[in-house]
Amino acid sequence: MGAHAQNKIAAPMKDVNQVVDNTLDSLNVARSARPVSGSSRKGDNPVLFLVGNSTMRTGTLGNGNNGQWGWGYFEHEYFDENKITVENHALGGTSSRTFYNRLWPDVLKGVRKGDWVIIELGHNDNGPYDSGRARASIPGIGKDSLNVTIKETGAKETVYTYGEYMRRFIHDVKKKRRSSYFDVPDSSQRLGRCRQHYYYPGKSDIWIMGEAGS
Repeated sequence: MGAHAQNKIAAPMKDVNQVVDNTLDSLNVARSARPVSGSSRKGDNPVLFLVGNSTMRTGTLGNGNNGQWGWGYFEHEYFDENKITVENHALGGTSSRTFYNRLWPDVLKGVRKGDWVIIELGHNDNGPYDSGRARASIPGIGKDSLNVTIKETGAKETVYTYGEYMRRFIHDVKKKRRSSYFDVPDSSQRLGRCRQHYYYPGKSDIWIMGEAGS
């Protein structure tokens, strides 16, 4: 059933940038450019996994070859690599929906007890549900869902709210490695300020920081 037929679901956020979506070829290049999950680990040391969009990693290679970087490119400089390593698995243009469906399964494979995960996604959750980039999540944090058929490919997909995708990221890590907690500031300016819930509905990307532990 197409998105237009389910009128109880809120309309997606408008895509004001109109950037062309990642093609399958560019996604394959991005997969080869990003590290194999957990491959930077030294002995039994923990790994800090970065999951996000162009705020965290800009360009397919993420190495500044297009004059842009993303803060994840420099994150390793703030850590002692003999104690913890940093892997930047972010990809520009991804939303909570597209990262969870396309890239997250590979990242999750490398997560172990004692690792850390930072998730920074949100401002790309816009545009149509079922055509073009088809990256929009349903606005809000509820349990709503929407069955769509992607117009260009005929692929069928169930779309969830932004909050539900965040819960699924958290659930996946907790289920696999019994993650002990998540620390969620609602913007980069408030990173480090602990909140009492997993997500905060706002216009900026949401930061989720969690330790896979006890």
